[in-house]
Order: sequence, then structure tokens, then C-alpha cells
Amino acid sequence: MDRKAFISALISGILLGVAYNLLWGWLAFVALVPLFWGIRFQSLRTAYLLGLITTGVSYCVSLSWVDTALHIYGGMASIWSILAVVLLGIFLAIWSAIALPSGLWLHRRTQVPLYLIWPALWTVLDWGRTVWFPFGGFPWSHLGMPLAFYPWVIQIADLFGIFGVIFLVALINAVFAESIFLLQGSQTLSKVKKMWALSGAITVLMGIVLVYGAVRTKQWDQPTPMQPRLRVALIQGNIEQDVKMQTENRGEQLRVYQEAASKVQEGVDLVVWPESAWPYAMSLNLKRMDPKEFGWKPTKNSYPYSLIGTQFSLGEDYYNGAALFDAQGNVQGTYQKTKLVPFGEYVPFQSLFSFLSPVAFREGFVAGNGLKPIPMEWVPVGTLICYEDIFPQLSRRLVNEDAQVLVNLTNDAWYGVSSAPLQHLALSVFRAVETRRFLLRSTNTGITAVVDATGRVLARAPLFERSTLMFRVPLLSAKTLYVLWGDVWVWVCMLFLLSVIGVSFRRKPESRHMI
Repeated sequence: MDRKAFISALISGILLGVAYNLLWGWLAFVALVPLFWGIRFQSLRTAYLLGLITTGVSYCVSLSWVDTALHIYGGMASIWSILAVVLLGIFLAIWSAIALPSGLWLHRRTQVPLYLIWPALWTVLDWGRTVWFPFGGFPWSHLGMPLAFYPWVIQIADLFGIFGVIFLVALINAVFAESIFLLQGSQTLSKVKKMWALSGAITVLMGIVLVYGAVRTKQWDQPTPMQPRLRVALIQGNIEQDVKMQTENRGEQLRVYQEAASKVQEGVDLVVWPESAWPYAMSLNLKRMDPKEFGWKPTKNSYPYSLIGTQFSLGEDYYNGAALFDAQGNVQGTYQKTKLVPFGEYVPFQSLFSFLSPVAFREGFVAGNGLKPIPMEWVPVGTLICYEDIFPQLSRRLVNEDAQVLVNLTNDAWYGVSSAPLQHLALSVFRAVETRRFLLRSTNTGITAVVDATGRVLARAPLFERSTLMFRVPLLSAKTLYVLWGDVWVWVCMLFLLSVIGVSFRRKPESRHMI
């Protein structure tokens, strides 16, 4: 491994980590350029190692908040919690770095351009992180995340999902790297023509993306007079995690939400409490609760509905979930979280990791087996708990089941003052664009927010402050191409790669390279 290649990979890792922390999201368009440039003539083994450096560094930088959860709230010694962050970064990098040597091998066998192979590989591997790797998927810190707050760029997600955005970012990086390669050495007419052709093509493509984004954003800005709206209050109780973990404080925690709810009971249709806001376990067989338990004061008007984050118990099993109560306190529906956080809510491969206990709940939660909207009279409410809003397949299923609004209940107090709450909000923004639904986030300590159907954050509560957001939310029913077709773009990338692999076995390699 030569020094220049190592430095290039390290620079890419740092740039990508900064972009993932949302300091300068636009860096995502150039962060991989040093890596792509530095590995072009490396052996496959070296290319993989350089890929490990870039992706490993970027993951460690962007996921540094895991240390807070493990050390402060999980009781793990600092040295071990830091080591856990490093190991997590390396573990994720082992998967993502596969794109680099695989792309080189296919290019050398077929001469298909790297600026087409690498984006397709990166897209497919990030899809794999969403549906499978590791422990059922962990799609945090993908190439699209830094662009969450650039609305014109991300509107293509209603066609191709987040994976279309990921492909676009990887493509631009790969084209920039190819252009630098063409500028090196002797300048032949063919190289100059190719460079200008690439520059022109990527400029036209980006122009199309931006124009589409501008048009779609403007379309959603046009109000529809007859469109039904839901008056919602999102409560942010701001109860620090160490306080939540003390059982003697449960009564005070409940009073915080009761008082907040009582202040808005006259002006809304639905009040939303965040994940685990109800400090006691509810029986999964519960049919009714006294409305006064929600903080309602006597009134001549009817009480609003309440969507409350809680823990359910059924025998010896516990579920992380939410319950919807009507004005009389009757349970209208419940949801049990289907995507549990590995090592936070359960321990995967229990036989191997029997010495570990989940951080969030010592006995561990059981995953729910049903993902359907909770019916609220005329409004099907698509409910997502905790980090379920970073999985596109879940919100897509809810909208296919006719959810008219998406609601996320979250407790990010585990991660303290860090980039985690903003990253979580950024990842959830894409669910609004993909489905063209308003996304309502009620969180314990932040970031409680209202995200419109174009991914713009219309209202947000300050981090680590007690607050309540009130908003009149349009109820939408149209289904996007992404909702109807799903991850078709991923399958296009897979078919392209399979065709390249097919060609690779029919051709001799360009030259001999060390493995």
C-alpha cells in the first residue's frame, strides 16, 4: 500500500464522516473522490484495505454517539464503549468496502467504466444494509443522509427511493474521480473529448434532478382547499435518560406529559406522546383507560385522541409499542415495534452473546409481527417506533396499507448532546419524500418535528427543551411510484451488475494485477 493511496483513503473517510455528521452535507458529492482516485491501480487486496479505511473512519466518526449510550446509560467502562464504537465501524466497513475491489475486478475484466460499476455496487450494498446486514439491517450513515436538507436534490426519492439518491451521489463522486484520471498524463484528443462528455452528461443529469426537484416542491406548495387536515399536538417531555431509568420518578414523568396534554386539549384532534413516555407497562389486552389519566381537564367539548408510546406486557413477554385511545379512553388500536435495536432491545445470537444484556431493557423486548396503520376514525395513522423510520420498506408498507400520515415516536435521550438526533431526523426525512406523506416526530428530548411531503422541516422543537408543537397536517392519499414499485432501482443495478459479471467470464482481463 503506497503512502498516497493511504492518505487519499484517510481523507475520504474524514470528509465522509464530516458529511455524515451533517456539518457540510454537500461534501458527500466529493468525499469519495480521493478514494476512487487512489485505488484505481492498486491490487484488489489493497483496494479492499483502502476501502476499509475510508468506510471504517467515516462510520466511527458518524456513530461516535454510540459511546454515550453504552458508557453513560449502559454502564460499560469508557475504554470498552470506545472500543465498541471502533468495532462497530469496522464491522460495517467490512460490508461496505466490498464495493471497491469488486468494482476494480469487474472493470479490469470487462472495461465497463468504473463510474458505472461503483455506483451500482454501492447502491446494492447499501440496500443490503437496509434489509439484511447486520442483524436485520442498519441503514445509518448512507450516502444519501447528508443531503436530507437539500430538498431539490432528494425529490427523486418518490421515484427511486433513497437508493436513487445514493446512486446519484456515488455516480457524481466516480465521475469526478474519472475526470481527474483523464487530466493526468499526456492529454490526447480522445481523453479530452471523454472528459468533456462526462462533464456534460453529469451536468445535464444534475440539472434534470434539480428541475424535477423544483417542480415537485412547487407542486406540493399549492394548497388544496378541500383537503382534510388533522390538528395534531406533538409533546416533547425532555426527560433525561438517567431520570427515566429511575423507577421512583415515574409519577413525576407522567405528570410532565399530563400537564403538557391538558394545555392543548381544546385545540387538537390528536395528541402524540413519544416512545416509552407512559412510564408503566400496559397490558396488551387493555381495552379502556380513564381519560383523566391522560391529563384531561373537565370540559364541555370532547377530548382529543391520544397516541401514547408505552411498553406492553403479555405474560412474560414485553413489547415496545404505542396505543391509540379515543375521547372516551377506549383503545382504538395498538402497534408493537417490529424492528428491534440489536443489543439495545434484544441480544442477537443469544447463545454467542449470552453474557450481554440489552441496554434499553434488561429482559429484552419481543418483536411485534404486524405492521398496519392504527385506525383513528377516518384517518389511518402509520406508526413507527424509534429507528423504524430509517427503514424505507416499513413506511412503504404502511402507505400501501392506506396510511394518510406517518407518525414516529422516538426517545433519543440515550445519545446525549451529539449528532445522533439530527442524523435521525435527516434519515426520516426521506420517508416523507418517498411516500409523499407528512411525517410527525414526537420525541422525548428531540428532535420533535413536522416534516412535509417534500421533506422540508416545517416546525421543530429545540433539542433538550420541554416543548409542544401544534400543527394542522394535510391528510394525503395518493401513492408514489416508489410506494407502488418499491426498490426497482436496486433491481436495475443488480441486473446491470449481473450482466457485467456475465461478460467478465467471457473476456480476458486488461492486465495482470496482484490479488
